[in-house]
Amino acid sequence: MGQLTLQLFDDIHTEECRAFACAWQAWRGTDVAPKQSSVHIEDIARELHQVSVIEVISPEIARFRLAGTTLSQAMGIELTGLNYFDLTTPEGRGPRLARTLNLVAQPCGSHFVFPIAYSSG
Repeated sequence: MGQLTLQLFDDIHTEECRAFACAWQAWRGTDVAPKQSSVHIEDIARELHQVSVIEVISPEIARFRLAGTTLSQAMGIELTGLNYFDLTTPEGRGPRLARTLNLVAQPCGSHFVFPIAYSSG
């Protein structure tokens, strides 16, 4: 594993996130991000209930294309179809927009801690 990968793994605290990161690393190989054809969803079948896929449509709209059931249950609403940017405070919207648009400008993976109290603990 490369330097970047080692840093990422040092920040991962759950088995599910580690499994996803291992799959991501395998899919991307030496590329910055995996090609769509390299992604094999069956590799993360056990983690899908906690996965979201967000499509950035414009600088103001980023729609949840997929929102795992655990994420929607934790938020108390169905996330699929909602604008990711709308799910923050007015103060947090600017930083969320900037962070997301930076990810679009340089395709990559992103790991961040989103404090949700899951019923499973």
